[in-house]
Amino acid sequence: YANRQLVELATSVRSLSPAARLHALLCADEFGQKSNKSHVDVRELDAALGRRLDERAGLHGIMPCLPFRDQNVFRTKNSPATLTFAEVLFLARLHVWKIAVYRVLPGGGHMVCACDGTLYAEALGVPLEQAHRYMADLRLVRDKLDLARTVSFVDLREIAESVARSRGMDFWALVDAGQAELEEALATDQIPHEALINLVA
Repeated sequence: YANRQLVELATSVRSLSPAARLHALLCADEFGQKSNKSHVDVRELDAALGRRLDERAGLHGIMPCLPFRDQNVFRTKNSPATLTFAEVLFLARLHVWKIAVYRVLPGGGHMVCACDGTLYAEALGVPLEQAHRYMADLRLVRDKLDLARTVSFVDLREIAESVARSRGMDFWALVDAGQAELEEALATDQIPHEALINLVA
């Protein structure tokens, strides 16, 4: 069913610009969400695609996700490191997305999952090693499904610690500095790019 829908969609938008084809895909419930029509502008997509050095280059997406198993006592009794079929289905959906993007944009797509669980695990009482194990097992499942060309995982804490080292700081000093900068920016209704980077870190 999904393949038939994809073929029909790709055929119907064949004569449109790459940005318009991609927009139609992102706004289709089978491969994106209808609500994207309110949040994704074709002109912004066109500008983003125009910045590519090679028109044959695919689309790379990045999203914070997959921190560790939800620890809400009303929903699970599993440990934070537990993987279930939900993660497998999520990876499969990303693969469908990649195939769909390939039908409307040369080069296809690749998704980078920015795993943020290691950033706040300790604050939520989750052992840091559980968050690391969860991500290691995600990579193992990804590789067994042969989806390495579909999805990559990055550890946001590793990135934050790398930034901290480059500034001669430790991780928590970077967090404190980012929080202070963000609070100052919020107080003046001006949120600079650097403050957002520190917030993510």
